[in-house]
Amino acid sequence: MSERTCLVLATGGPGLALANHLAGWTVRIFDDPGIFVAHLRADRPDLAVVTSPPARTIDLARVETERRRWPGLPVVLLDPPDRVAERLDALSRGFDDALPTSIEPDELAGRLVRLAARGPGQRPAARRVAITPSYELDLLSRELLRNGRRIPLRPKEFALLSELAREPGVVRDRRDLLDRIWGPGTAASSGTLNVHIRRLRMKIEPSPDHPAHLITVRGVGYRLDRSTVVIQR
Repeated sequence: MSERTCLVLATGGPGLALANHLAGWTVRIFDDPGIFVAHLRADRPDLAVVTSPPARTIDLARVETERRRWPGLPVVLLDPPDRVAERLDALSRGFDDALPTSIEPDELAGRLVRLAARGPGQRPAARRVAITPSYELDLLSRELLRNGRRIPLRPKEFALLSELAREPGVVRDRRDLLDRIWGPGTAASSGTLNVHIRRLRMKIEPSPDHPAHLITVRGVGYRLDRSTVVIQR
């Protein structure tokens, strides 16, 4: 079997870290977006990773164009941790995944290998994310849908619910959620997080005081639980 190739648009550390952890792959790193896109078009790699910066909005658009021309190419965006909205935009535009640059290199490599192993038909462009059988997140409009009816969300509410929806059933630490949604080292407190959780419960829970979906794990944080769903009629 021929060695697989991953093209990476990055500067300095992130690209080198990925090259060291993506065992069995040929990793080619570019720090010039124009050259990266040219090789993306000419080389037909097995995987592409785009880091912003150095990628700008116009560069992401060019990568999106190549992705549409070649649907079998998995493309992943790495963006600073506080740019949650930008990562969700990338998902809505057809990127296969969008992750914070703070992700550990070994976890990133594992995610990329699993992504590349899937066939094109198993990588649908993300437009909506199921939260419960009755609720979906619309990544394009940044709204919550209940059986098709749109429920507006504030930006941080959307970002928080989207982050929890990435790993339903997994307990997410309070500090980690604050860093991911409000940015690393944020002055936002647990009280701020509690307020946003309460607002979300008012929108997705049949009984906000007795939540069935958005569960508090005392002393740790929160999880989005699909196993105890109560469907509203």
